[in-house]
Amino acid sequence: MDINKIFGAFGSSSRDDGYNYVPTSFDVPFSLPIIDSENHPIYYIKMFEKLILNYNAYHKQLLSFFDKSDEDIDVGGIEEASKKMLHERAFSYLKKIDLKDDYHLEILRDQSSSQLKEAINKTIKYNEENEEYERCAFFKKFLDFLNSSAYLNNKNK
Repeated sequence: MDINKIFGAFGSSSRDDGYNYVPTSFDVPFSLPIIDSENHPIYYIKMFEKLILNYNAYHKQLLSFFDKSDEDIDVGGIEEASKKMLHERAFSYLKKIDLKDDYHLEILRDQSSSQLKEAINKTIKYNEENEEYERCAFFKKFLDFLNSSAYLNNKNK
């Protein structure tokens, strides 16, 4: 067995390796567009939706953890703090969507679903309960856009 022929099969640049290298189409460098998935409107929308809709499971686990670790701990305070953290994080995702950007609006329209509307409604309710009316108005703009898009889509069919 000739070791030079084995290594030559992997495209060795040595001319005396006993292997005649024939370039293929796979050797031509090309690049695909790079999409940073964590900086994309779809990511922001889906993370917002996931956080709000999956909150109950997270919340139960968190309270169970603290309840087991210390019986004297104020579970009510932890519950409020976890809700606040969750809604702040969810808000941080959705505020990255620009309702004046046509591309963002197209993505939002494409991602429209009953789950997204449910998540927005839950967020509006939470902010109403905490008297965060500016945030309610912010989320209402998204809900209005989704509802008008659904109406226009049904009307055009």
